[in-house]
Amino acid sequence: MEEIEFNKYLTNMFTSGYITLGIAIGWETGLLEFLCKTDQPLTAMEIADGAKLKERYVREWLGCMVAANVVILEVESGRYHVPANHKKVLLNQAVFASGLIHYARRFDMTKDVFTAAGPKGFSYATDPRLFDWMDSFRELEKDHIVANDVMPVLEELGMKQELESGIKVVDIGCASANISGAIAKLFTNSTFTGLEYTDSGVERAKENVRQKGISNMTIEQGDALNLPDSWTEQFDWVFVYDVIHDLPDPRKAFSEIRRILKNGGKFWVFETNAHSTHGDNVGNNDAAMFYTQSMLLCLPSSMLYPPYVGYGTCWGIEECEKALVESNLKVIKSKTANYGADHLFVCVK
Repeated sequence: MEEIEFNKYLTNMFTSGYITLGIAIGWETGLLEFLCKTDQPLTAMEIADGAKLKERYVREWLGCMVAANVVILEVESGRYHVPANHKKVLLNQAVFASGLIHYARRFDMTKDVFTAAGPKGFSYATDPRLFDWMDSFRELEKDHIVANDVMPVLEELGMKQELESGIKVVDIGCASANISGAIAKLFTNSTFTGLEYTDSGVERAKENVRQKGISNMTIEQGDALNLPDSWTEQFDWVFVYDVIHDLPDPRKAFSEIRRILKNGGKFWVFETNAHSTHGDNVGNNDAAMFYTQSMLLCLPSSMLYPPYVGYGTCWGIEECEKALVESNLKVIKSKTANYGADHLFVCVK
């Protein structure tokens, strides 16, 4: 890439970052939700009044959104609107944009762990607001994930019939049980357990299960690296979504998961869809984003406790499969997820 072209490339990248912050402001203040609920174009004052915000700041925000072609301005009337066919996409993507704010709160701590004399890492739960964001983002995603990445594979492997008859399932690192809770509601003859590590995570998951009336799911507190002895060979299906790379010792987690599986039981693990070497990720902006998220969250968390393996978010498809095989888990399916940015491995004991 020539110098002038590279300069333009970087400028576009940085500009997009600032616009992303503008979209995040629209999400966090309720402006985007208000605009997407209205059926007719509105003036800046009408938008400000409807969203209960200051008109001058709303007008500045609208300037950003119009310039970026996110919000449409009717020049003659001075009214603003979001096209009807853009509303759903915008609301879904705006949640993702606001994540930039929550990751950025970890910026100074991340600088510290880079230094030679700095700490090895910092806690995953340093700022609970990040988990509020993750919860809202995952809640929006869950139905797409279940419909596009879970149900087709369940049907292909004959697991749907097993779930309809009744099996035992555990979701390790279930967060708020958004995804596993949605699956549990579809298969009421099966029993589901959600495992979470932190007190706040357990309470959040319990509240979600209670609010949604998921009667066949219970939430327990525990550690993926030290699962209960009483769980040995108790589960037909172990489900793990975007968790393993956060752990200080992923191979120990795989060993524990194998222990709690019944013979012939299935283990599904969703991990980031990236490659294990830098060279194989060249030109992949998704991978670049994952590496940044890893620096600010996943890597510092995994480096906080021995044995400090520190795989990070992009430990990659190749390294993950290698670890599964070395843990005596037979990989029977490996596929890129249809929705989102993950890769699914299905294993059998």
